[in-house]
Amino acid sequence: MARIEARILSIVLVTVILSIGALISEWNPLEKLVLATASSGSCSCDRDNASSSSSPNTFNNNTTFHSLVGSRECPSFRQGGVIIFWHVPKAGGTTIRRLFQRRFKKSVVVKERVKFTNVLPLLKQYVQGESTQTQTTLFVEIHDGPNLNMWEIAPILSNLRAISKMNGVPFFSFTLLRNPLPYMVSYYNYEHMGPGGPRFERGNATEEDFSRISLPNPQCLFFSRGEWASGKDWAVLRRNFTLQECHTLYPLLQQQLDWIGTVENMQTETLPLLTYLLNRRPNIGKQFKSQNVYKNTNASGIPKPRIELDKLSNGTILFIQNITQGDLFLYERAKQDYPIEMWTDLKL
Repeated sequence: MARIEARILSIVLVTVILSIGALISEWNPLEKLVLATASSGSCSCDRDNASSSSSPNTFNNNTTFHSLVGSRECPSFRQGGVIIFWHVPKAGGTTIRRLFQRRFKKSVVVKERVKFTNVLPLLKQYVQGESTQTQTTLFVEIHDGPNLNMWEIAPILSNLRAISKMNGVPFFSFTLLRNPLPYMVSYYNYEHMGPGGPRFERGNATEEDFSRISLPNPQCLFFSRGEWASGKDWAVLRRNFTLQECHTLYPLLQQQLDWIGTVENMQTETLPLLTYLLNRRPNIGKQFKSQNVYKNTNASGIPKPRIELDKLSNGTILFIQNITQGDLFLYERAKQDYPIEMWTDLKL
């Protein structure tokens, strides 16, 4: 019986290897890098089999920057392209998604909250030039669930960007960050007291629970370890997570992200920028209203219990500020390095 099972396994492995070989033979050398990166042993693409070794890859400061930072001119997506959105939880992502869904229904293919490995074949088609044939833009939202972190996705996206450039396909990757103190309050109210779901520890509207449950630097954690690292059952993914990791992460963000906006200036900067990219009409973004999926009152209009920022004690504020120094570093550096004025052809 053991020999039969071994024989069956051998046949299955040979079939898989032949299938991958056939696929590679159809791709050019740059595209082979994408497949090799996606299937390499160093890329733990399945969070269900996550190991206890969760420290990120070491970033090479000599790596060539692939983002558009410093180019000064906005790419045009009128003929299609690829837009990657890193949706940090509770940082304006619903508004961004609905902007594409409601204002660009015909010209944008929205892949919301997808598992990155599932959308990779479609990304391959678009960077090869399908976007210019259909004149549509592929919008990919990297958000929640069993997804890769930025250390794991970055090599794949760099190669996809290289292929898109080779084929004349516009490519744009961006995110939004939020001032850490209001972010922590919003995150706690939604994930730990609201509809966050069973993956998150439940808490009450007390400063004691707020301080006890809140994790250090959750925005940095999202990029460096993945969204699942915030879950109550995934402490293994937070192992050895330190403030220094957020400092190490920032050069990678610069390499990968063409734009890092802030939630505070989303209405006046990021939304107009996005609609300018798509059809050179920034006013569409300026006039698009912010979308709030979480209501602060129940069906009877009675306010729900929640943490309120302006009612926190000085001690709690100091505690939250202390555990979010990494997020504050990312936020302040992004404001400094990504001013809206960097896009010289964007007139707001």
